[in-house]
Amino acid sequence: MKFNILYLHETARFSGAEESLFNLSRFLNKEKFEPCFILPEEGLFKKKLEGSGSKVFIVTLPRIRCLKGVFASAKKILAISRENWISLMHTNSIRTHIYGAYVAKKLKIPLVWHERNLIFSDLIDLDRIFSSLADAIICNSFAVAKRFMKKGALPAKVKVVYNGVDTGRFHAGIDGNSVRVEFGISKEKIVVGIAGHLGKRKGIEGFLQAAKIISERFDSAEDKFRFLIAGADVFGKGIGRIEHLKRMAKKYGIDKKVIFTGFRSDMPQVYAAMDILVSVSLLEACGRSILEAMATGKPVVAADSGGNPELVKDGISGLLFSPRDPGTLTEAIMKLARDRRMAEQMGSSGRRIVEEKFTIQKNAEKIEAVYQELLNKHAA
Repeated sequence: MKFNILYLHETARFSGAEESLFNLSRFLNKEKFEPCFILPEEGLFKKKLEGSGSKVFIVTLPRIRCLKGVFASAKKILAISRENWISLMHTNSIRTHIYGAYVAKKLKIPLVWHERNLIFSDLIDLDRIFSSLADAIICNSFAVAKRFMKKGALPAKVKVVYNGVDTGRFHAGIDGNSVRVEFGISKEKIVVGIAGHLGKRKGIEGFLQAAKIISERFDSAEDKFRFLIAGADVFGKGIGRIEHLKRMAKKYGIDKKVIFTGFRSDMPQVYAAMDILVSVSLLEACGRSILEAMATGKPVVAADSGGNPELVKDGISGLLFSPRDPGTLTEAIMKLARDRRMAEQMGSSGRRIVEEKFTIQKNAEKIEAVYQELLNKHAA
């Protein structure tokens, strides 16, 4: 018997969470599960989903607290669910969780919440407050799962399923020379890169501070380093964000060494062009750039916080540095830059770790197991 799964997602823009959902939709066992999506708007995510064969519906998703239009949208989702014989709902943010809870209760079907973020100290954890609405909660790291701990233990319905990487697309045999040529980076240059959307909480300023220290202390004469920032302000929340970062690079006197690539659809080649991948974000739940770089055979330098220690084995697949400390970040980068053999060994170890723990096939299988368990319970 095939089950139709409805995914509710609150944006059609494309970043890390959307990449995870897109990969899941492609690698689900289609003999058992058929994915379809509700998005609030047109966008790149919708185009990619439809291009891979998924059915996509557009329903506006007003903010719950605003009330206006909420019930009308909930009724549309309910109608789509009935017309498409939906067996299970899978939602991806507090807003879609609430819409999903209404529809799942009406149809008496299971509801899965997917949690992909850590909570900053200035935010109320609404997902935790309303967690009783979900039949299962998938978290992409133990760091995220800890949000739902009760009396020192995780509830049985909280499952940890790490993000998955398509290791056929991201692998060590990729040639990054085309990206180097595009940006005028010669083969002898050491490329230290960062990847992802350029939101304020991604810590790009810390990366630039480390680039300044390296340029002043270690690279003023030889000019060996280039610093690649791959990404864009995808969600449009940081007005003037890229201009701010460019001004910062110029102020530090490193603007000729810092390269802003903008949004890229060729990320495997971008990682391949790097020698070292850096993740500076302090509250990274399950950094997709970390896993993709590891899959591409690159050593990683990451902040020792959030879910990073669950992905990066310090001294084996990369190096962890003290959060908010550009000095220790600089030391870690320079350690890999000076010892190319060690860097290559760490890159190879990272690839093996991804193959063992973080493939998209393992991700899809574990999520399918959650679906099947809930569907069996509801059928009993």
